[in-house]
Amino acid sequence: MRKLEGTAMTELVKGGKLKRADVMLAHSKCNCWGSLISLGTRCYWNHAFIVYMVKYPNQGYDGALIIDPRMGSIHLGNITRYFENPSRYDVAVKRLDKEWFQSEVGELSYCQTVCDVAARETTTKSHARIVRAGSGILRQVRLAYRFARQRIKYPGLGKQRLLPITKRLKISAYGCGGFIQWSYYQGLSRILSESQDKTRLKDVIFNPRLIGPAKENDLLSTTPVDLAKSNKLHWKYIVKGGVVWEVSSDEEVSSVLKLEKRVKR
Repeated sequence: MRKLEGTAMTELVKGGKLKRADVMLAHSKCNCWGSLISLGTRCYWNHAFIVYMVKYPNQGYDGALIIDPRMGSIHLGNITRYFENPSRYDVAVKRLDKEWFQSEVGELSYCQTVCDVAARETTTKSHARIVRAGSGILRQVRLAYRFARQRIKYPGLGKQRLLPITKRLKISAYGCGGFIQWSYYQGLSRILSESQDKTRLKDVIFNPRLIGPAKENDLLSTTPVDLAKSNKLHWKYIVKGGVVWEVSSDEEVSSVLKLEKRVKR
């Protein structure tokens, strides 16, 4: 692992290290709901979102936009929310590091299509959206509570039990991990719809609990811990306490996450 000198905005955004469709994991600090998710899944990362656009100087834009599933709705926003608030968020970058994924397919690219699928789900403040967002909040609070209760009641609970829990709650695409998994799968499916070769679809099933043909409910059951554990997404960077680290393995990620604890001691 390697410590970078600049801030997250300087190194990752202005430095051009982020890419479209990068998967972002976040740890929300001092957040009750995020803490429940971390407790229930036994994972540091309790939220996930996706990079939509990075630097378009020709159009006068020098930042990065993200598509962020939060509380039952999908928001298009600036990544500064996470990068410029180190007291509230730690962030990690994972990437589908396949050469074909960044290649062009006619006038489209795989990563662009994934982002387009995700962008179509962004919500507005219409009455119908607000009602759905409200029900989404209740659904996700119930999910966090059940995760935590199951972990406390059954300390040795295996991750196999998590899937039935999420199915009973009927999580929609507005669950952050499920939304990202669904966007990738749908985006690739659209490009490959006229192709006989569907083998690449396996490369975008990040949820390690899914075996065999993927159904919509299975895709939507994906959680941040599934994305963190996926060996199909490669670790690239971690921003912890405002410090940027370049990482490439689970071991390096663990070392960075433990670093702050060692310093405090």
